[in-house]
Amino acid sequence: MSKEFIKSNIDAIIAAILGFLIVLLFTRHGGIGISPDSIAYSSAARNVVAGNGFTDYSDKALVIFPLFYPFFLSIIMFVFRIDIVLIAPYLNGFLFATVIFLSGVLIESFKYKTKVYKHILLLIIAISPSLIEVYTMLWSETLFILLCLMFLINFKRYFQTHSLMSLSFVAIISAVAFDTRYAGITLLATGALLIFFDKNLRWQLKILHITYFGSIGISLVLINLIRNVWEVGLATGKRQEGITPFSKNVEYSGKVFTDWFSFDIENQLLLKIIFLFIFILFVVFFIRNIRHWKAYYSFENIIVSFFVVYVMFIVVSSTISRYEPINNRLLAPAFIPFLLVSP
Repeated sequence: MSKEFIKSNIDAIIAAILGFLIVLLFTRHGGIGISPDSIAYSSAARNVVAGNGFTDYSDKALVIFPLFYPFFLSIIMFVFRIDIVLIAPYLNGFLFATVIFLSGVLIESFKYKTKVYKHILLLIIAISPSLIEVYTMLWSETLFILLCLMFLINFKRYFQTHSLMSLSFVAIISAVAFDTRYAGITLLATGALLIFFDKNLRWQLKILHITYFGSIGISLVLINLIRNVWEVGLATGKRQEGITPFSKNVEYSGKVFTDWFSFDIENQLLLKIIFLFIFILFVVFFIRNIRHWKAYYSFENIIVSFFVVYVMFIVVSSTISRYEPINNRLLAPAFIPFLLVSP
C-alpha cells in the first residue's frame, strides 16, 4: 500500500481499530456467542484439526452447512494452537476491523463524497448494533460479509480491465463465499447480471465471461455437494419446505430495515410498504445506471446490484425453504451496501 493510500484511509484504520476493540469489549466476560450453528461449526473445526474430517459433535458428516467456514476455523486453530472458541473474539475482531477498513476504501472511491460523510458512515458501521450482533457470535456471516466487500471492490477492477485475470480473482472470491454460505450464490448472480448489461463487451465475450466466471464460482460448492451425496445421499441434508408466505417475509425484511436505524415500527402494512419502497428504489437506481454508462461502472452501481440480488434471494429462499424467520443475521450482508448507497 502506498503512502498516499494509507494517508487517504487513515480514518478507516482508526475506525477499524475502534471496531476491533468493541468486539473485544462485548466478548470480554461472556466470551464469543454460541448458537446451535456455532456448535456445528466449532465441532467440525476441532474434528478437522484432530484428523477426523468434516464431522460434527455427533461424529456424523457435516452436510447441512457448506464446509469452507469450519475449514477456515480449523486453519486458525492449527496455526495458533488455541481452541476456536477461545480465539474467536480476536478472530472476529480482526474480521470486523477488516470489514470496516474495506468499507472506508469503498467510500473513498465514491464519485461524490466528503470527509465528513466518510467519517459519519465509518462511525455508524463501527458501532452498528446490527454488525456487532454478528461479530460477537461464532457465525459464518463474519467471514461472508468480508468476502462480499472483497467481491464489490474487485469487481470494479474487472470493469476497469475486462481481463480474465481480474475476472478470475472475482470468481475465486465468489467460489469461497458460495462455499461459506449458500447465500453466496448471490455473488454469482450479481456478477452475471453486471456482465450481462455491460455495454463494453460484445455478446460473444459476455457469454464467455459469464460461463468462465460461473464455472469457477460454483467449483468449490459443487465439490462440497458431491461429497455430501457420497456421505449421506443428500446434497444439503434434510430440508423442509417453507411455511412462511412471501408477504410475511416482506414484512420481516421491512422490520429488519427499520431496526437498522432504530425505528420501532410494528404496523405490518407499513413495514411491507417500507420494504417495497426501498427495494423498488434500488431497482430503479440500477435500471437508471444501465442507461448511463459512466454510472454503470461505478462502485455505487456494483453495490446497488448486489443489494437487489441479495435481498431478493433472502426473501424468495425464505419462502421456498424453511429456516429461521428473516432477521438481522440473514440480512446483515446487505447492511453495509444499504448504508453506503442510501445517502
